[in-house]
Amino acid sequence: MRRVPLFLAVMLASFCLCASADADVTVGEVAPQTPEFLCNLGPTDAIQVATAGGASYVVPQAGTLTSWSTAAGPGAGQAVSLKVYRPVSGTTYSVVGQDGPRTLTPSVLDSFPIDIPVQAGDVIGLNDGEAAIVHDACQFYTASLGDVVAGLPGDTADGSQLNFEASVTRGGARINVSANLQPTPPIVVTPVVPISSSPITGATTPSAPVPQCLVPRLGAKKLAAARKALKSADCKLGRVTKLKGATAKSGLVVSQNPQSGKKLTAGSKVAIKLAPPRISGMGNR
Repeated sequence: MRRVPLFLAVMLASFCLCASADADVTVGEVAPQTPEFLCNLGPTDAIQVATAGGASYVVPQAGTLTSWSTAAGPGAGQAVSLKVYRPVSGTTYSVVGQDGPRTLTPSVLDSFPIDIPVQAGDVIGLNDGEAAIVHDACQFYTASLGDVVAGLPGDTADGSQLNFEASVTRGGARINVSANLQPTPPIVVTPVVPISSSPITGATTPSAPVPQCLVPRLGAKKLAAARKALKSADCKLGRVTKLKGATAKSGLVVSQNPQSGKKLTAGSKVAIKLAPPRISGMGNR
């Protein structure tokens, strides 16, 4: 029998848009040990306006903040909020995201799950809402005066702007906060093998699909929900690490490996870390 020719466009090439995820990035820096109390003025929006090197508080690329951390000082009652600022012009910024106030566990590294989309150039900071009542460690000393923190009294709401030009500045200090950035996967054009034609009947036969584990995003999910999401994506749950205070029933996912968007062999395992859910503080006073 005669062959049935395929369309030339299909014979030459076919392409798909595929996502290739980058590794997670840590933005900012937490105090290296139990920090001193540097914040005691009440609700204040703080931003790192200059660094002398090392970790940056500026988001390097678009993506999603999946968790944030701060090293708490000693003493009960500390509460702080994460702030995400977006440059507008000069010293003017717009608040594009926040989380808190969060009540801190004294003298440990406190971590909280979040889901805040960000752009390249956004800056993370803190608001020490409870500092007038219970002093906290929203900042920590460094050896370089090139590390400069600016603070503006108040607690600016999402979508509002603030100008740090007249703010109080402190040299030789850094804001005690870091955040985990999950970059948005770039779009990559990848060739796809075209469908084949039978030399006998001329019938077109699509290539058989290969089962894959497309790693889902697990941030802020409980263990049961994470396991269900992995199963739906033809993946398996790997090692589960529980941070201090986390339980299998109430813990929330704060990190995963591999990251979401990765394409693996079906049945591949994904390891996760669980952190305890935090109760919001009583608000600014």
